[in-house]
Parts: sequence; structure tokens; C-alpha cells
Amino acid sequence: MSARLVLHSFRLLFRNFAEALKVSVAPLILAVLLGVAAFSVSGVTPAMIAMASFTGRMPPNGLLAILFIGMVMLFTFSWIAVAWHRFVLLEEYPGYVPAVTDRPIWPYVWRTLGLGLLMFMVMTFLSIIVGMILPMTGEGGLGVAAMLVGTALTYFWLRSALILPAVAVGEDLKLRDAWSVSASQSRAIFGVALILVGLNLMASVVQQAVVPPGAVAVIISLAVGWITLMVGASILTTLYGHLVQNRPLP
Repeated sequence: MSARLVLHSFRLLFRNFAEALKVSVAPLILAVLLGVAAFSVSGVTPAMIAMASFTGRMPPNGLLAILFIGMVMLFTFSWIAVAWHRFVLLEEYPGYVPAVTDRPIWPYVWRTLGLGLLMFMVMTFLSIIVGMILPMTGEGGLGVAAMLVGTALTYFWLRSALILPAVAVGEDLKLRDAWSVSASQSRAIFGVALILVGLNLMASVVQQAVVPPGAVAVIISLAVGWITLMVGASILTTLYGHLVQNRPLP
């Protein structure tokens, strides 16, 4: 079941590749342009950000630029996700620039922020538990612990984030209802989380081991990031369609 859910999500993406490009390319280009403009106006350079990561000090204009870019990216990802959910679930075909007017993009943003805060609390709790156990296992347990924590967080996200496709299509689904409706497939969703974490790990290892640094590495990294974004939206769409709308899996 877990493999079927993941495979169906990949099929959604690659069978509708043109629509996937339509919902994502224009928003991502706009986000990049706004990011470049924000750094240009603020006078912040990549070197300054790199230095701040060591010193812990960032000029106020740099913090404002980073916060602005963070909100732009969150809005962009929500814009893309809403358009993709609506294409798959409502057969609402996108134009070359996905619609913004009369689309629940800002509600999607606020729900995502709320889920992000919840995920941060879960991650903090898991980190405390792992921090207590890890000294007993030695360095060899670090990789296993990271895999388990990543899988647990992904599992928690998949069950909780069912509320997001609901927002996109104008339906109301509470967090507790998302957990209730997904309870019967909790094992399958855990398997999906495990597969996704494993695929991300494999992609990272292959990129580091095979792809030479330079322009090719940047292009491949961007492609992997795009696929990760779209498959993530597709999996939420698939889960929502199957668990909430009772659509059968092919």
C-alpha cells in the first residue's frame, strides 16, 4: 500500500508534466526575482550571510531581507500547492501563470505556518528524547537516530497536513479530523514516510558521490528540489483524495 501511494504520486507528476511546469515555473521565477531584489535593496551579500552564520550577528536590514524572502518562498510554495491540488482534485487546469485571484493561497499559508510551529514542537520533543538515548548508543547510532527522527516527523506531517488540500479545494477539515480519517491507514502512511526519507537520503548520497561540483551540480540540485516539492504536494493530494474523498487508487 505504501509503495502504491508513492508510485501514484510520482505518476501524477510525470503524467501531467506540462501542468506541473505551468503551476510551478512562473511562481518560482517570480520568487527568485523578488529575492534578488530584496538582497539588492538591503545591500546584503552571500558573504555577509555566511559570516553571520559564524558570528551570529546580522545587520537589521539583512534580517528584514531574509524574513521577506522567507515569506515570499512560503507564499510561492503555497501558490504552487494550491494550484496543483485544485488541478488534481477539481480538474482545474492552470494557465502559464496559475491563478491567484479567488484562490485560498493566504489561508494555505497560515495553515502551513501553524503546522510548521506544531512540527517544530514535535521535533524539539523528539530531539530531547534522542539526546537522552544517543549517549548510550555511541556514534554508530547517530545515522539511525536521524533516520528515525526524519521518518517520525514526515509521518506526523503527512497525517496532519491533510488539512492543506482541504483548504485548497474550499473544504473544512480540522486537525483532529485529519488524524481520525487517516487512522485506518496509519501503517501505510508510516511506510510512505519511510520511503520518502529513504529516497531523499539516496538522492543526497548520489549527488555527493557522482555529480561533480559546478553548474551541473546546481542544475541537478534545482531539479531534485523541484521534484521533491511537486512529489510532496502530490502525496498530500493522493492521500486526501483516497482517505477523505474515498477515491480508489489505480
